[in-house]
Amino acid sequence: KSVEFLKIIDQQSERLVELINDVLTISHIESGNAVEVTEVPVGQMIASQVALLTPLAAVNAVTLINQVPTDLMAVTDQRKFDQVLKNVLSNAIKYNRPQGSVTLSTRILGHSWALTIADTGIGIAPQDQLRVFERFYRADVSHSNQLVSGSGLGLAIVRELVESLNGKIDLQSTPDVGTKVTLTFPLAEKE
Repeated sequence: KSVEFLKIIDQQSERLVELINDVLTISHIESGNAVEVTEVPVGQMIASQVALLTPLAAVNAVTLINQVPTDLMAVTDQRKFDQVLKNVLSNAIKYNRPQGSVTLSTRILGHSWALTIADTGIGIAPQDQLRVFERFYRADVSHSNQLVSGSGLGLAIVRELVESLNGKIDLQSTPDVGTKVTLTFPLAEKE
């Protein structure tokens, strides 16, 4: 009995740490911590984030398909961009289905560029799509038998980070088909 009890305490404390970190991240963004903008090898960053998350994808029997050119450069804050990427990509893996896939692609649109992360996962119900960016909001995924822990702050953090990078985030989702998250950022600094 006591072993099970300790396991529960361990899991709950892990979730608490996750929550505290997420809250700290949000307050850090809100306090307007300076955006350090430089020319960043985003193509290489995406490739290394895909490599880092491949083991997590493998555990979930999800295939990562990276179509982003490795030589893609953009002007952004490297640390913030990395955080956005890690959050969105790990969501696409966690809320996927066995033998599913996550495809990363980019396109250049005039003075901006867009990164699309499309998964073949459980999707998000229409009534939840508008709310997933709210703090602490967690869509009811009971219909999917998904056991995904989290603070419900992930996408709220992503949205705030994206906005701090002068970007936009767009989410399109069809239940039982998948979700497509498109992040659009300026290619270079405003003249």
